[in-house]
Amino acid sequence: MKKYEQTKDAQSLLSARLDKKIAELQYQRPTLSDAEITLKEEMTAEVENIAAYKAKYEQIKRKQRYQEAQLRKVNDGTAAAAMFNGGDADDAAGGRAESAALMPQLNTIKEQLTCQ
Repeated sequence: MKKYEQTKDAQSLLSARLDKKIAELQYQRPTLSDAEITLKEEMTAEVENIAAYKAKYEQIKRKQRYQEAQLRKVNDGTAAAAMFNGGDADDAAGGRAESAALMPQLNTIKEQLTCQ
């Protein structure tokens, strides 16, 4: 009977050690919880949104530079023409209102990018 009890005690000790090792291995396992998975998905979506906003922002900056260059060309040409014709160079340009209308949109996108 004594040998049976010793074997049973040894088996329970080994079983406890095995359970402890299995628990340690599962704790070290690199799996994400449901909350972590949700957070990862949200962060991925935000990164994609930021990339889209940056692309839109860059496109608006390019359009603004292009429009400013076109206005300079028009202003240079109309200033010369106005000097010969006696007219007003600002009236001939006419594109400043369009450029001014784009500025609030550019500022809004700029704010969105700096906040994120």
